[in-house]
Amino acid sequence: MKLELRTALELKANAFIGATFEELILPEGMIEIPGSMCEDCRHLKRVVIPSTLKRIDIGAFCGCEQLSKIEIPDGVEYIGDNTFQGCRSLKHMKLPPKLTRITSELFDNSGIKTIEIPESVTEIDYWAFFCANRLKSLVIPNSVKQIGRGIVTAHKC
Repeated sequence: MKLELRTALELKANAFIGATFEELILPEGMIEIPGSMCEDCRHLKRVVIPSTLKRIDIGAFCGCEQLSKIEIPDGVEYIGDNTFQGCRSLKHMKLPPKLTRITSELFDNSGIKTIEIPESVTEIDYWAFFCANRLKSLVIPNSVKQIGRGIVTAHKC
């Protein structure tokens, strides 16, 4: 099933928690994805995000095990903690050029293999890539001035 929202409306936290749709298309004009919006949507494979988006709150896609296709627009300035935690099918991510911080547990226990970190990032919080055991390489740009504890793990999770 596909869920397409055609009007920019205010969504509340947990709006679609545990829903069974496979594709989500968000409307132009939307500026924020609320916390835990699609938490544990285990069938969600693809999300289309509008170019108008500025913020993705905590845990928006946490536990979306089949999520494999999502492109973050260049205008996004903040992605909250745990947003892609447990997204085991997510293989690649290009972070937006306005992002200044990789929040805690952002890709914890995800399937991420490659990630593009922009020069705008100055801080990587704790456990950002914890249990992301498929990660092939991590290039930390010169702009990063602070790294939290345990951003990657050397043991099996």
